[in-house]
Amino acid sequence: MVVASVGLITFLGTLMIANTLSESKRIDKGEMRKAITASFIVVYLTILSILTLMDDVITDTELTKTIIGHFTYVVGLIIVFYFGSRVAEEYIEKEKLNSKNDK
Repeated sequence: MVVASVGLITFLGTLMIANTLSESKRIDKGEMRKAITASFIVVYLTILSILTLMDDVITDTELTKTIIGHFTYVVGLIIVFYFGSRVAEEYIEKEKLNSKNDK
């Protein structure tokens, strides 16, 4: 329950703050991407913190190790896509400017 609450609050809070700072009423400036990335990272760190501070009985199970391993891959992919999409957007914008200047 705690992890789900942390994820939901982080997602909605980040979405609200990013939308306010973008000065646009529409959600078209990457606010959703920021909110998803922030909530996954905070949930991941929360799960790691809880499992680190819990008894060894819970953290030594094979299921827990598998869940943390797979969740680590998911968070890694989200971070790669977050930063990779920014690079792709900048590249596309640069190519558009270059094609306009060539004409």
